[in-house]
Amino acid sequence: MGTSQVDKRGRVTIPREIREKAGLKPGDRVRVLSENNRVIVERLVDFETFRRELRGCITTPGEPDPMELKKIWSFQ
Repeated sequence: MGTSQVDKRGRVTIPREIREKAGLKPGDRVRVLSENNRVIVERLVDFETFRRELRGCITTPGEPDPMELKKIWSFQ
């Protein structure tokens, strides 16, 4: 855990330890959510990386429909 400060433009620096654990690198896209008085930052993964990491996880016959997966997992 770490602490940070919101600057005049609303920016926050995510502490190095947290960036490393989350796999965040410069230029990565993130989703920012507000839930129960908390701010949540989630790393977004581009579709090709998502598909590559998912390969082998689905055991149904045939090729899964990417648009159906997008609906199921709310992938953006």
